[in-house]
Amino acid sequence: MINLRLEISASKAMELVNQLRTAGCVQGVDFDFRYYPSIQDRFNGPAKPSFVLFHFYKESLATYYGLKWQ
Repeated sequence: MINLRLEISASKAMELVNQLRTAGCVQGVDFDFRYYPSIQDRFNGPAKPSFVLFHFYKESLATYYGLKWQ
């Protein structure tokens, strides 16, 4: 399993998921993803940005989309 982390919004994450599905990738077989919203902690400094973590089960897909999206 190869992980790809992108600091993007929830709407952009869903656009990328739709790209994967349109390309014929199946969630749970070819990839999974999890969205982490931004966190504002008044005690520990500035807010941490939101990000999405994609888990690709095939290294070739991770390489292709990692190069395409970054």
